Amino acid sequence: MPFGQLSISNRGIPQHDPPYSDATPVFDDVTVLTIQYRTSFKSISHLIPDVIEVENEPLVTATLLNYGAGPAGPFLEFIHTVEAKYLGKSYDFCLSLILDNEMAVLAGREPCGFPKRLGQLSLTTRSSNRATGYVERPVGQKLVEFSFEGKQSKAPHQTLIGHF
Repeated sequence: MPFGQLSISNRGIPQHDPPYSDATPVFDDVTVLTIQYRTSFKSISHLIPDVIEVENEPLVTATLLNYGAGPAGPFLEFIHTVEAKYLGKSYDFCLSLILDNEMAVLAGREPCGFPKRLGQLSLTTRSSNRATGYVERPVGQKLVEFSFEGKQSKAPHQTLIGHF
C-alpha cells in the first residue's frame, strides 16, 4: 500500500488549509504605548516557571498596541513581559498576551505557540501627546489601565522601518 505525498513535518494542522498565512505579516497605522516599571519578584513569582531566573526587582514592560491595518484586520494587543534568564541567556518572558481579534490570536498562537488570549482592549489618543487605554479579561474586569501625557511638543517619527 503506497504512502501519501503531503509532508507533515514542521507544519500546523490542517496542512492543506491553515487559518493563517505563512507570509511575513505587514502592519500599517500602528499606535504603540509602552510603560516600563520595576516590581518585586514576590508579586510575580507565581507567574514564572521554576526554570526561569528573575531579579529581585525585575523590569516589567507593558505595551498596548493598536494595529490599524494588518493581515487579520484591525486589532488591539496587550503584551506584558518581564526581564528574565533561561539557561544563562537573557529574554523577555511573556506574562500575558491579550488581543481583541480572534484571527490575530490564531495567527500568533497556532504557528508560533504564543499564549495569546481574547479580551477587551482600548487605546485612545486624545491629542499628539496624550493617550489612555485599558485591558479587560474577562470583559468587565480591568487588568491594567494606561494614561500617558508627553511633556515635549515634538511628535514622534511617524514611520517605523522594518518588521517587528
